[in-house]
Amino acid sequence: MIEKAWEGVIKRTLTSAWKKLWLESVIECDFEGFEMVPVEPVVNEIVSLAKIMGLEVDNNDIDELVEENSQELTTEELMELHCVTQQEVVEESLSEEGEEVTAKQQSSAAIREMLKAWETVASYIEKHHPNKAVAVCTTNLFNDNAVSHFHQILKRRQKQMSLDSFLVKKN
Repeated sequence: MIEKAWEGVIKRTLTSAWKKLWLESVIECDFEGFEMVPVEPVVNEIVSLAKIMGLEVDNNDIDELVEENSQELTTEELMELHCVTQQEVVEESLSEEGEEVTAKQQSSAAIREMLKAWETVASYIEKHHPNKAVAVCTTNLFNDNAVSHFHQILKRRQKQMSLDSFLVKKN
């Protein structure tokens, strides 16, 4: 039973624990064939670059920053970070192109056609993807972040009544 428990302990955990207790005992190579870069020169370089930029930074600030960010991210945090990054890339590409398609340039028929196609794709993915939870989560995420925009356009257009319905010729 103890043997199984020790098999579950990964090398990184042991290295991190021993590094804090007895730094010299930690092996100098993290991966075979790769030498570890000494931390102190890197920290000093970061501090010097920060000072060149006019920032007030010292070695303790860098060490503190590294400690705060040393924990591994959860799956949810990674997905959120990925979404934010993708959104920034999309926004950047739109601003570079300088052409943003407005709601008025899209016909209602084209939007309805796209929504119908999306429903077909989402349905197929949810039925045939091996990981149902991921498929549902992803399609819901896309619905909430992208498709809902087009639903809103159609709702606004349906609420707007044309002037023709008010300006009817009486006989």
